[in-house]
Amino acid sequence: MMHALTELIKSDMKPALGVTEPGAIAFAVSTAKAHIKGTVKRVGLRLNSGMYKNAFTCGIPGTSEVGNYYAAALGAVAADPKKGLECLEGIGKAEEDAAGEMIKAGMSSITSRIFIEATVTGEDSEAVVTIQDAHTNITKITENGTVVFEKEAKAAQESKEATPLIHQYTLAQMVEYVNTVSAQELDFIKEAYKVNYELLQEGLKSPKTTYGPYLLKKNGGFLVSEDERKTASLFCNGAIEARVIGLSKPAMSITGSGAHGIIATMPLYAVYKINNYTDEQLLRATALSYLVCMYIKEYSGKLSAFCGCAIAAGTGMACALAWLKGACAET
Repeated sequence: MMHALTELIKSDMKPALGVTEPGAIAFAVSTAKAHIKGTVKRVGLRLNSGMYKNAFTCGIPGTSEVGNYYAAALGAVAADPKKGLECLEGIGKAEEDAAGEMIKAGMSSITSRIFIEATVTGEDSEAVVTIQDAHTNITKITENGTVVFEKEAKAAQESKEATPLIHQYTLAQMVEYVNTVSAQELDFIKEAYKVNYELLQEGLKSPKTTYGPYLLKKNGGFLVSEDERKTASLFCNGAIEARVIGLSKPAMSITGSGAHGIIATMPLYAVYKINNYTDEQLLRATALSYLVCMYIKEYSGKLSAFCGCAIAAGTGMACALAWLKGACAET
């Protein structure tokens, strides 16, 4: 039987194309579009502040555009809701131009809990999709004012009263899990490194990136040098740059964030490469990194006013790096 913490990590670890928030917006709009008939005439969005902020200046995969408006418009003209947070996969110039025409025509508008309400109006029909609490958690769909799907969203008070699974474990217990869990149970984490490393490579060969190539030069022109800090910085920040500008490769997200997923893994991958740690050591360290990140995010929320990358993912990665180098948890 799989350990509860393994199941928690496995359920939370998901590929996300581009920045998570534009993907979530496109997912909501594309889902609403699927519930109308005829041509889309207008798209309206209501977003919580964190969602708006995170998507505002981030690149859209497959395009040269950024932000909420284009994410919504692309959701209406081309996104595939069946792909979840990878719904913008395959977007090209034709779709970008079509989205631009929608925006020029004034067909899209926007008015610390995740909230998206996407309204898509067609020739003679309208659909509204509501997402709450998680980036792809649809809680309500209406067609022409009639509810066709609805499920109860977690009440804020209920969320506070119920102890999250991760908060039922101390740091010492997490370390004990990492030390003793079957190595086979953690084998699925390898996919995170495959996905995030491919994203890094995509960034380094793209003419759109500047920071990744700069870090490669600072690392002596090598992907892996003898310098842990420079290699870790290249692996981590090179992948994040590729994600933020919207290159067409996904990141493996954790706690709903591709940046968190990159920071929780890629510095560890660099240290693993330099010091010849075993695959098993890397996977156990990554499990600890993920768990500490998830523990903190349950306090800060999925979308917080401060940078969860540093506070949550950075702390998780630091704990895992310390574990790799022989540290142990104090009870």
